[in-house]
Amino acid sequence: MPVMNGCQLLKTIKLDRRYSYIPFLLSSSKEVDHKTKINFLKNGAIDFVEKSTSFLEIKYKIENILKIKKKDKTELIQSSINIS
Repeated sequence: MPVMNGCQLLKTIKLDRRYSYIPFLLSSSKEVDHKTKINFLKNGAIDFVEKSTSFLEIKYKIENILKIKKKDKTELIQSSINIS
């Protein structure tokens, strides 16, 4: 990436209210050290999967992230209705 690295991009997106709700599950085709993974997680990534992670594991991680997001949205709408 010519302008910024992946971690800087993630941090920029997470600081923008228009996009901060988007969950990021990151992966890399290269080996990534522990410090780099922690940095991504610290800056808003939901998870970081290793290049050797199976497709099935990634599929279930994504499904679980989407279930949590849907539940959060439903609870937010429900709490808004109860306040009114």
